[in-house]
Amino acid sequence: MEINEYRPKQTRLQRAASEYEASQVKSQQIKPNNQDQKPVQVNKKEHSIIKGEIIDLRYQEVKIRLEPSGQVITAKLSGELPLSIGQTAEFIISDEADGLITLRYIPSGNSPISDLIHKALYASGLSVSERNFTIVEQLLNYQMPVDKNTILQLIKLTSAYPDVNPSTLVLMHKNNLPINISNIAQFEAYQKGMHQILNQLKSLIKHIDTLASDITSVNPNLNIAMDVDISLNNTQSAQSLNINTNDINTDDTNFSNTNLDHVINLHKELLSLFINEESKPEGLSADTALEHILPEKGLIELKDMFLIKISESSLYNHELVENIMTQLGEGSMTLESLLNIVYDIYDHESLPLFSESGMLPFHIFEAFIDISSQISETDREKLVHLLKSDSYSEILTETLHQRWTLSPGDLPKDNKVKEFFKRLDRDMESLNKLTDSFIMSSDVKSSINKLQDNLQFMKELNELFLYLQLPIRFKEQDIHGDLYVFTRKNQKYTDTEKLNVLLHLEMTNLGSMDIHMSMINRQLNAVFYLEKSSEQLIAKYLHELIDTLKDKGYQLQAKTQISDSKPDFIADILQDDAPSSNTHRYSFDIRA
Repeated sequence: MEINEYRPKQTRLQRAASEYEASQVKSQQIKPNNQDQKPVQVNKKEHSIIKGEIIDLRYQEVKIRLEPSGQVITAKLSGELPLSIGQTAEFIISDEADGLITLRYIPSGNSPISDLIHKALYASGLSVSERNFTIVEQLLNYQMPVDKNTILQLIKLTSAYPDVNPSTLVLMHKNNLPINISNIAQFEAYQKGMHQILNQLKSLIKHIDTLASDITSVNPNLNIAMDVDISLNNTQSAQSLNINTNDINTDDTNFSNTNLDHVINLHKELLSLFINEESKPEGLSADTALEHILPEKGLIELKDMFLIKISESSLYNHELVENIMTQLGEGSMTLESLLNIVYDIYDHESLPLFSESGMLPFHIFEAFIDISSQISETDREKLVHLLKSDSYSEILTETLHQRWTLSPGDLPKDNKVKEFFKRLDRDMESLNKLTDSFIMSSDVKSSINKLQDNLQFMKELNELFLYLQLPIRFKEQDIHGDLYVFTRKNQKYTDTEKLNVLLHLEMTNLGSMDIHMSMINRQLNAVFYLEKSSEQLIAKYLHELIDTLKDKGYQLQAKTQISDSKPDFIADILQDDAPSSNTHRYSFDIRA
């Protein structure tokens, strides 16, 4: 509680502090009438801290005149200690036996900060326990009030979370961050630099990729010959492929209809994350032509994907290849026929399902899933086999990667980053519901919960300052970024107002990079804090950045500086607004 801020209470507060000082002076004047008098008994409390003047010291036995009461106690000491008669010291009561207590010495207990802590606890009427001592010490360390109300709040918090570092609780309390188990875990992760959503997203993608392996796999002995019904002048059918239909073996399958439905429904829910249901065609059947579900551009793209694969396939003769290409181009091929072609290319030719990723494969597989209830069990097994394939897994993984990262081109676009986090939040909520509907690995649920906690904690931090994590996707690598903007919350920035920004990047090749920037009237000052191995390279090309910004109307003054340390989430961020003065005043309100 700052005296200057509460002048009406100044006299009372000073009187409380003076009372404590007077008790210390009085204690110095108290001399025992008889050195052989019976020592005053001290009720032992776990981890109690006592302070006083050493008036006698013999071997492992000590007599101490306590502050502020002036009482004299006799106690044993644990170990040889650098103590002397006349010294004022602090001890923790570590044991008690046969009416005699054993003390453990607290080094440097006679420091000014220690006296201040004792004064604060005395003024608040609180015992000098180890916990209380630590709480007040941390409050002073973070320049917070040490009034009775604040101390009691922290005592309550440390009792509720006994395994949490008091420093963490004090700092969260100072910044008005909601204190609960998940927020504490996130806060400590941020302190240790283990908070990156990029790593959490990669972990979740990996777990989603293995979802299918948690379900009984399709019969490995399944040997289904191609069953494409593509008419050639209405006379030639798939039998022209000269494949013996007797090779079809659907006996002794490990997959029941229930198993097939389970896999298909799971992937249907996953696909719903990426596809806008409003644009989804209705009334699909096995005989639906591709022209009814794909635009002209999609048909051309699909034809290009299969052109080389089908032409080089040993399963198709020249005439059938020409017919397939025609039907793909015109969009007259049915969904069931396409399913069989895709299956045979992958299963018999061991070729990737699609030559490139994107939304087209997902639109096609969504259509396959929609007609799954209308096709034969053999075709359903083909579909499940494709959904569980390595090729489809790669498509799913890359699509999630594209969806859950930002490209450099996204960053300067209006609301693009904001939309990204809204989408990510919705995706986590949908996936969380999905884990309740399907039996999945606990790793999936855990990854989703950690991401949701991280996103929620970012929202809490944004009540203090503008902060974003940036999972950025480059061509050859992904990088993690932290963006801190120190300006007035919920107010539009103007050119005449100073803007302070900290951008932290974790680069694969360049290492850790911290860019501190300030801007006013389009004049930008920047300092690049870099590792020694990358400083010369950045400095060499810094002029290009200066020239580029100059063309955009900004004047940049920039320099590089070698630094091996990363941003300290506590010192650099949460305490950025701490007073810089070396002089601080504290008052102690015994009635607070």
